[in-house]
Amino acid sequence: MFWPAKRTRGDAGLTAPNLGEFETPRGRFRVEPSVRQAGSAAGVEFGVLVDATGSGQEFSDGVTLATRVILTEVERRVGRLSVWVQTHRDEDYDEFPNVIRQDADANAASAAVAAVRYKGGGDASETHLSAFESAFLRFDERQSRPAGGRVMLVFINADTKPARSGRSPEAIGMEARELGLLVYLVCEPTPALGAFCEAAGGMMVPITNTPSEELMMSVADRIARSVTYSVSVRSVTPLEAPASLR
Repeated sequence: MFWPAKRTRGDAGLTAPNLGEFETPRGRFRVEPSVRQAGSAAGVEFGVLVDATGSGQEFSDGVTLATRVILTEVERRVGRLSVWVQTHRDEDYDEFPNVIRQDADANAASAAVAAVRYKGGGDASETHLSAFESAFLRFDERQSRPAGGRVMLVFINADTKPARSGRSPEAIGMEARELGLLVYLVCEPTPALGAFCEAAGGMMVPITNTPSEELMMSVADRIARSVTYSVSVRSVTPLEAPASLR
């Protein structure tokens, strides 16, 4: 076991503290407490995960654009959002996930993504699966689930290394499904990421390493419409929105 045995998440095979720091094989990760004003329950909770390695710089403008369009449009259609933003790099180089913004609205979360500094990452593949596991801890420690559901919106570059927990992409994807997350994975398709997304019941939106503005606008429109529609019909997996939804 890599984590202090304070809480166990069902059959996921992963234990973690409610808050504070926990050990990983190569260092420590900190889960910050949520700060929410009384009576401010959001319609939809968004966790936005950004690969902040140096290679991600190539599509940083597109990530900023897509995040702003998605969050603003979903907020306009479904009401108040509560958004937190997590960046990650490569844990093999002691670059661990970090929550840089929490309990934000669409504007504040978009500004946080725009301010991300892309650097590091070491070798070609990154520790994306481990970053997903860290995000699950963040979702899991929230004290109440929003009425509209939970969305994990991921922007990553390059393939993933094996998870630090030793779990397979399929097992990690199943945990996302068990947590009731609508998973949207914007990435270059790879077998491991595909296996995770399929197990999570998620939607993979393929992009190139240097996507155009037009492509990212198309990606943003597709995801915003899907989130809006999936939330409205209370789907447990992302659905393609019908053409009539404008």
